[in-house]
Amino acid sequence: MIKNKKAQEALVGFALIVIIVSIVILSILFFAFRDKNEKAIESYEVSSFIQSSLQYTTKCENSFGNVSIKKIITDMCAYDQRCQNGASSCDVLRDTIKAMINSGFQIGNGSAVKGYSFIIWEGENEMISLKEGNETKSYKGSSQDFSRGSSLLKIYFKLYY
Repeated sequence: MIKNKKAQEALVGFALIVIIVSIVILSILFFAFRDKNEKAIESYEVSSFIQSSLQYTTKCENSFGNVSIKKIITDMCAYDQRCQNGASSCDVLRDTIKAMINSGFQIGNGSAVKGYSFIIWEGENEMISLKEGNETKSYKGSSQDFSRGSSLLKIYFKLYY
């Protein structure tokens, strides 16, 4: 009877070792074959993008020099003003934001980010709307509110994954 008990203990020990080794091998395989291009986007990254983009200096110039994105939104595009070189301030704003998004986030089928939506509202009026890629039900987003006189400006930015 003692021999049977020792044999059973040995089999249980062997089974536990096989289970543990199987879990380790499956974990290694999971991480080895996972798509390395996909990087999860966090909400703080979307919020930080909005904050830093407002401070970004564009190629649009006024009488004081180059203008930041926030200045274009509040002082120029809202009033349909032009840059000193004759370019539309809204077009410069749109092109600059699009270039920043495309350089900051890899967008497409081979990436974690499948699309984006960047919208600037002045009250009830849509000032700028940029959308690219696919909108999905999964997204990380952020918004930024600031005022221009009595008007409330809102920026909404969503990254779909």
